[in-house]
Parts: sequence; C-alpha cells; structure tokens
Amino acid sequence: MRAAIKNPGREGRPTRRGITCATLLIWALTGPAIGADATAPVALAALGPRTLIVLDPVDLATNLPDPAAGRLLRRGLADNPAWRVTSGDSLAKQLHDLGMDPDLPCAEFQCAFDAGNALQTEFVLFGTATNLPGLNAYTLDLAHIPTSQVVWSRVGQASKRSPAGRRMGRSQILEGPLQFAVAGLDPAGLNLRKQPSMGLLGVMDGGQSTPHSRVIMHRALSHAYAARSYDMLGPAEMEGLLAALDLNPVHGNGAGDSGALAAGTGMSGSRGMGGSGPGSADPAANMLALGKSMGVRYLLRTEAKNEGREYSMDLSLYDVAAGKMIRHWPARATGDYPALLGMEDRFMTALGEEGPVPQAAKAHHPWRSLGKGASISLAAIGGAALGWMAWQSKEQADQEYARFKSSQTRDQAADARGRVVADDTQARKYCLLGGLSLAVGVAIWTF
Repeated sequence: MRAAIKNPGREGRPTRRGITCATLLIWALTGPAIGADATAPVALAALGPRTLIVLDPVDLATNLPDPAAGRLLRRGLADNPAWRVTSGDSLAKQLHDLGMDPDLPCAEFQCAFDAGNALQTEFVLFGTATNLPGLNAYTLDLAHIPTSQVVWSRVGQASKRSPAGRRMGRSQILEGPLQFAVAGLDPAGLNLRKQPSMGLLGVMDGGQSTPHSRVIMHRALSHAYAARSYDMLGPAEMEGLLAALDLNPVHGNGAGDSGALAAGTGMSGSRGMGGSGPGSADPAANMLALGKSMGVRYLLRTEAKNEGREYSMDLSLYDVAAGKMIRHWPARATGDYPALLGMEDRFMTALGEEGPVPQAAKAHHPWRSLGKGASISLAAIGGAALGWMAWQSKEQADQEYARFKSSQTRDQAADARGRVVADDTQARKYCLLGGLSLAVGVAIWTF
C-alpha cells in the first residue's frame, strides 16, 4: 500500500501494493496447475516414441510362454508410432546376453520389472494367454519401470468358435481380441503418478491348482493391479515368503482345506505348478492367521473347482488388520465357465472402499461438466479483466504521483495527492476482486 504523502519533494515511491497484487494474481493463475500436479497424467506425447518390450504371455495350462500371442501383441503395438517396440528375436538375444533365460514364464510384476530394469526399457507388457476348452482367456498388464508400478491392465476371453460356428486356430482366435485390447494403448493417455497405497494386498489361489483356477486368480491379480491403490504381493512372492517363514502347507480339497497357493510364474526361476496352503478346520481363521504371518493388510483368496463338466467358484477378501472377512461370494456349480469369469469381474468392481478396487466415481451429467467448464472460464476471464483494470489504475496513480512531485503550490500538491490516493485505492480494489475471481475458479477446478 502507498505510504502517506507528506511533501512534494519526496524521492522514491513504495511498491508494496504492486507486489501484493502481482503475488496474488500469480498464485491464483498457477494454483490449479500446482494443485493438480499430484494427480494429473504425465504428458508423454512430446517426448517421442516410448521404449516397450512385450514378454510372451504365459499359457497357464502349460506354464509356458506363448510366442504366438507375443507376436500378435507386438504387431498390434508396432502400428502405433508412439511406441518403439523391441522385436521378439532381439528381446530373446538381449535377455540371453544378460544371463536371463528368455524361455522362463513371466506373468507377474516382479519378473517383468526385473526384465525391464535389466534391459533399461521404460515399459514392459506382460500377462497370460491360456488355452482352455471352448475359449482362450487372457490378462494384460503394463508395467512402468521408472515408477515401479502397473499403469494399465486388461482382461478378457475369446471363444474358439467363429460366429458361424466354425472352429478356428489359436492365432485366429487371439488375433482380434489381443490386437483390439492394445489398439488404444497410448503413452500420452497413461497416468504415471504414484497413487497413495492402502496397504499390502496378497492374492492367492486357495483351491486345487488347475488351469481354470489359475485363470481366475490371474484375472483377480490384474483387476487388483488396475486399482492402483495397493502394494501387491503376487503368487510367486507369496510362495517364496511361505518358504522363508517355514510354513508347511498341505495339499487337498477337503472340507478343512484352506486352499492351495498356486505357483507363481516368474522369470527369476522355474516353479512347480502345484498348489500349497496351510490346512485348518476354520478356513477364515486360517486365512487371517496366514495373512498376519505374511504381514499383509488384505488377503484375496480365489478358488475354482472342476466338478465333472461343471465349474464352481469361491471368492473371499480378508481385512487382516481388522481380523475379519470383508466379502465372500460362493458360486453354484455351472457348466458356463465364462459366467464365472463375469462374476469375478463383478466381485472385484463391487468391493468399494473395503476391497482391492475402489468404488468407481459416479458419472456426472454432461451439462454439469459443461457448467463447470463455463464457470472456470468466466472466473479466469473476470480475473484477467480485473487484473487489467488494476494495472490501468496503477498507471494512472503513477501519472498523478509524477504530477504531485512536480507540484509548485500546496493546492496543486493536495489535489494531486487526492487523485493518487483515489487511483491507488481503486487499483487495490480491482486487484482483490481479480484475485477473488481466480480463487473461485480454483475452487471450482478442485471440487
């Protein structure tokens, strides 16, 4: 604010008012960008093609990589100029040169991260493509190596019969679904910001390990990756942790069986395909005790059984810290296995704040978004207009102050002083109103 004017010979002029106004306007204009920085997607379009390797998806029926599925994915991604995809032959050679076996299966984050870190690539696509009777099921997960997180996930299945009822080859079955799944995958649309974690989540196959049960477990794992709200403990890591804790799991599928922990598929080493899990007469109490032993916050247990030509499924989620089972979905036996996959989708998306997938945000009416955008625009225009008026008043005050300094009589000085004070007050008023207008825009932007 301008200091009181006492005599016409005063040199210099205070600038506190100008600094305060400029600071307020700068804060209001940059506030939305600063506030949104923690959650806004990182724009990668201007950085050129992003480096990406595709690990051959694992067939959970054989526990072997599927080169055909890997070629289909690379072909689908190579058409997008935003990606620089390493060829399959080059990838195998580089892994071999680094002492890593390219033929080992990798369907979990840790082995994908190890491969991406060793090859110094930015993104790694990994997953599964399982050949089951009547259909092929797949999961796809994209790991961002610099931030050590999965930033994109997809699950799906493809029927082995064409719409005309004709049986198709495996490549024909997978070509459309896999290439469609990655067709819209663009690095510019990925949000690479780390999300706050709600704790460590373990995912395990709690029944007799079969291809059908492993498919459901890996779908649940991909859905949990997609939530981006948890630190993940995959099956391979859980198996290693159980061994380190010297827990003696037993196999079985009787009434007292708590389940079998499915073997992981990790590039760091070959693992068996059998399940493992500690036995107990009370499955819920056993799962909570197992979760406490492993130090996880949540434990997600999946189980699928083959009962002749029918399949049954049991899904349960445990809050280990609270000592309770949050949700339990047993499914009756059915011959429609794809229906069980759809039930797994609903289980993972219906958990809300209590489970691995946070409840989806409510859809807003288009008019609401339009109104919000219009309000923000008006607030910005109003703030800019008021800022310009404040600057105009400041310029007038400067001119009057110059006249004040050159005044020859006391009456001229008093008259000029009055105009300086009036213009100075007007500039402050416009500045505060402009800052208030922009603050309203920030509030609308935020909420």
